[in-house]
Amino acid sequence: MSIKASDEELREVYNHIPSSYDRANRYISFNQDIKWRADLVKTILNYCKKT
Repeated sequence: MSIKASDEELREVYNHIPSSYDRANRYISFNQDIKWRADLVKTILNYCKKT
């Protein structure tokens, strides 16, 4: 027996993942992920300025 989901059903399921992931990441890292992301952006911008 196979179960087939429509494109819309799959889209609906996968649209909820990013917000759940971000919330879990923020909780697990004690909000340090915010600083990590900012540091990554600064590092990338510094690298771009050097080239």
